[in-house]
Amino acid sequence: VSPLGTESPTQQVSGGSTHDHTSPTPTFALDCCGWPGWMVAAADYLEPQAGTMGEIWSTLLEEWNIFERWHDFENPKNACYTAAGRPPIVGVWFKGGKRFRALTPKEALDGKIKDLDKTWPLWWSTINPDWRERDNTNKIVLGSDGQGDWLALNKLGPCGILLVIMCLVWWKQLLSDQS
Repeated sequence: VSPLGTESPTQQVSGGSTHDHTSPTPTFALDCCGWPGWMVAAADYLEPQAGTMGEIWSTLLEEWNIFERWHDFENPKNACYTAAGRPPIVGVWFKGGKRFRALTPKEALDGKIKDLDKTWPLWWSTINPDWRERDNTNKIVLGSDGQGDWLALNKLGPCGILLVIMCLVWWKQLLSDQS
């Protein structure tokens, strides 16, 4: 049974938490065959976010699934992006055992989540390929027509592209907390 489907009302994940899949949040089916535990736990947390993250969210998660599957769900030690300019919340998440759940108020404070709207775009620029066009504040210019490979972003496992996805969830949490 897919951890992202509605066939099972609950899904047990690592850490012992149970997540209810009977809520009215939009669901979509990912091929979870052969997933390692970290991917099941991540998907179980990320899928319900679809209701607040917008239409493109399910496409992002489907592409993430394809990417990880293409790489046989590897979790190599050298798969982390650079720590240079990395948002502090990432370090807090690492220290907390990379648990897939909403941040606690202490984690949000310690991780300076209130600054994520400033730190994340700069880190995103740092981890992107050099050929990508940047503006005068060093942020990636969306829609520019650069040419080159994407190997700089080819990072696998919980510390790879999934970390970028988690940052987007935390950013959304910040926006929700501010309203």
